[in-house]
Amino acid sequence: MENGNKMPYVAPAATTKKLYVGNLPYHITEGQVRQLFRRYEPIHSIIMVADRDTRISKGYGFVELEPKKAEIAMDELDQKCYMGRNIKVSNATGVHAKRDDDIWAGGRCCLSCPLVRAVGARMMEEAPRAVSA
Repeated sequence: MENGNKMPYVAPAATTKKLYVGNLPYHITEGQVRQLFRRYEPIHSIIMVADRDTRISKGYGFVELEPKKAEIAMDELDQKCYMGRNIKVSNATGVHAKRDDDIWAGGRCCLSCPLVRAVGARMMEEAPRAVSA
């Protein structure tokens, strides 16, 4: 695609990369995740996903790092035993990676939306009829 100067458009380089960090212990704190990733600073953000009602961790979160540091973190930490669990560290992809931090903080996500719950309930009611048809 070209701009008004007839020069090819070059997309700006990503300044940060969001990583999915999964299979974390449910009692883990943001401070413990920060400590785990301290070697890859600067850490731009840490988001721990928690149940909306109980505020108990769901065992995963997201860490945002500079791209080169993120690659190193994935190589060094993926499948590493941490607090008795083999954690998963990978590129955040799909809907999780595209959500704004304020939506994901505290476990608030699209699945807690009343519309999504209503549609999901309707799908569950219709599923047996669709299978038997």
